[in-house]
Amino acid sequence: MLNLKNTLTSFLIITLSIASFAQDKPYEIVLSGGTGASLSNMSLKGITNLGLQEAGLDSKVQTTMLVNGMLDVCISKNISIGLAYTHKQFYWTDAFEDTIQNTIVQSSATISTQKRNYGLRVLYHHSSHENFEFYTGLRVGLTHWKINISGKTNAETLFETPVSDFNLPATYPSIQALAGFRHYFGRVFGWFGELGIGSSPYFCSIGLNVRFNPIK
Repeated sequence: MLNLKNTLTSFLIITLSIASFAQDKPYEIVLSGGTGASLSNMSLKGITNLGLQEAGLDSKVQTTMLVNGMLDVCISKNISIGLAYTHKQFYWTDAFEDTIQNTIVQSSATISTQKRNYGLRVLYHHSSHENFEFYTGLRVGLTHWKINISGKTNAETLFETPVSDFNLPATYPSIQALAGFRHYFGRVFGWFGELGIGSSPYFCSIGLNVRFNPIK
């Protein structure tokens, strides 16, 4: 009976100690940046390249790295709000040449698509160690597509058509449920991992954290 009482007492002390290190200090600021992956982006690239292959074209859609940036501010016990930005670019170029008046003319056409998501997120920071935390939350925002089509010949621009000339829903709302962790190497620098379920902008993300004003 004594052993059970000692065990319960030790467990209670440890639990309270861990809880006291949760990110629950008002105005603590965390800046995060990194990369990630999106199922919709991968599907769009794969389907488009399959269509280009079926059309007999050798060129393929290329993509840039997905970039994430977040700024979170703790406003009350265990709760933070933040701003988030995600950027991804797709581009496809088809080059060809022709002979005009005994002169070889090299031409190309490029379609460039930028996908940007601007979000507001609310996180709940669960009990954690001073240098490790687990959080869940919600991100709502807007996803904006910008499409540009251009043509060049011998490095001279022939035409350039922005998205405004297209009948496309260029902007639409997004919502995403989040779960993630942060691990700090010291009081300032660390890294994070996140999973997201929803319409945008990624299903997993990883990157680095900076805690500007760590508060004990």
